[in-house]
Amino acid sequence: MRILKLVVTATLALSSTLALCFPATVEKSGNDDLLIRWDNGGRSVDVWVEYRAADKKPERELVSRQDSDGQYLLPAKAGRPYIFLVTADGKQQALAERLLPLQGGNNFRDLGGYAAAKGRAVKWGMLYRSGTMVDLTSNDYHYLDSLGIRVVCDFRSTEERTSEPTQWQSSTAPQRKETDYVLDMKILGAGLAKPNLSPADARQVFADFYKEVPFTFAAQYKEMFAELLAGHAPLAFNCSAGKDRTGVASALLLRALGVSHEDIIADYLLSNQYYKQRPSKPGATDATSRMLASLPVDVLKVLMGVDAQYVDAAFAAINERHGSFENYMAKELGVDAAGMQKLRELYTQ
Repeated sequence: MRILKLVVTATLALSSTLALCFPATVEKSGNDDLLIRWDNGGRSVDVWVEYRAADKKPERELVSRQDSDGQYLLPAKAGRPYIFLVTADGKQQALAERLLPLQGGNNFRDLGGYAAAKGRAVKWGMLYRSGTMVDLTSNDYHYLDSLGIRVVCDFRSTEERTSEPTQWQSSTAPQRKETDYVLDMKILGAGLAKPNLSPADARQVFADFYKEVPFTFAAQYKEMFAELLAGHAPLAFNCSAGKDRTGVASALLLRALGVSHEDIIADYLLSNQYYKQRPSKPGATDATSRMLASLPVDVLKVLMGVDAQYVDAAFAAINERHGSFENYMAKELGVDAAGMQKLRELYTQ
């Protein structure tokens, strides 16, 4: 099958489980068609497609029967397609674009599809992570409305939210969960102010910052988990870049759902691919802008990316302070063993 140009790629991090039984990807072609590829050892699969809308019952359509060439080009159509590859022995693999097709989105993506506990997989279309939403267009909001998002947990500070407000353009806007606070840049600022700072030094400073994130933002994370336990989903959560406060929240959520550390890191590192640094506003005086403006280019590049050691540092700090992830979830976020089980019942299949 000839494809002129691939401009956006959404690749699933897959593990060998009953829920995710063979590698598969979804890629957007130059004309917005979706190229579905899989490797089922040459064995055929049936390709089904389902379009969901908030106000309609989804209907699944068979678009290719006993397809054995390992790829299928799905023509562009309004709405978000969920693809199901069904093997001859009845195993089913669900796929979707991980990065949402938004004109003004920044790192806005779906946490679905990852292999979870007991051979299950995280549900698509229920859990979303994002950066700032200030650039979303009217078309973007129309698309997001179709996803039926009920709650948005915004982890940004009061100053960040005032500077780049989220203005949901819909009569069915989701409920917003926000906390007024001043972003404390002392930990980062002190480390990054050292003379002759190298990129390696900057990575260590950022890793030290991540050791505090699970505790500094525990109140916001606790509120998010409370919404999820109440079944208030689909739910989205965001910060400014969608990679640090949001990155830790995603790691905690995926871990709670029984996703492997390998896949948690793979999802976290996607911010290196999907986060788009926004130009600083002329004359910006907020603490973050002042700090970033003072940094060397090579150090700034480190801060604009993500590294596996950051999430590892966060989990190490959790274990050091509470002895285990489970103790942290119970004591800091109010999610005990029964709560973790409920999360898995609600958000995996």
